[in-house]
Amino acid sequence: MILYWCNHQRRRHLKRRFRGNVWLLFKHIAKNLAFMINPDYKYQIVGELPRLNNGAILYSCHFGIWEIMPKLLARQGYKMGIITNRYADYNKTCIAKLFDKLLFKIRSKNGVVVFYKGDIRKIIKFIKEKGIFCTLIDGDELYSKFQRIKRLALLTGACLIPFGIFLENGIATLKINCNLEDLIHSRPYDYWWFYKSRSKGI
Repeated sequence: MILYWCNHQRRRHLKRRFRGNVWLLFKHIAKNLAFMINPDYKYQIVGELPRLNNGAILYSCHFGIWEIMPKLLARQGYKMGIITNRYADYNKTCIAKLFDKLLFKIRSKNGVVVFYKGDIRKIIKFIKEKGIFCTLIDGDELYSKFQRIKRLALLTGACLIPFGIFLENGIATLKINCNLEDLIHSRPYDYWWFYKSRSKGI
């Protein structure tokens, strides 16, 4: 967070978006982080779960407590898979390798399958075998990576479904098939704002 805040362009962007409430944003992020590393939590799932029975591609953005979403559905008996970065591919240090191992251990709990960028054939096979593939689509804009998963959906015949997950009265609330833009507008401090720019109106 300190490094993020020291980036001049991003600092100006955050100040413009949140004016005097930037630290409230960081407070929400810290709260969400603490929740995600806590192994004991209550949760509820709302939305169209039957649509997942034949496999699907679930997508969202860096919002709320997204890291725990695959584990929640895995607990319901769904075959879950996620895609993640392998930082040691770009940074050959021991710290990067240890970080990758730590993230893999955290993200592969409850039988969640972890994929990397070069695993496209494995991902296609996974989805066709009624797996639920999860990914984040935001980059410099909210829908920066959407076209990639749209092509993946065409290749596999899987339906594309947006999701959001956030804290509500201390309970993790997972919404299946939600409107991401409406969700961000209603809970702006739950959006992590990793990047310099966002879609207009967000």
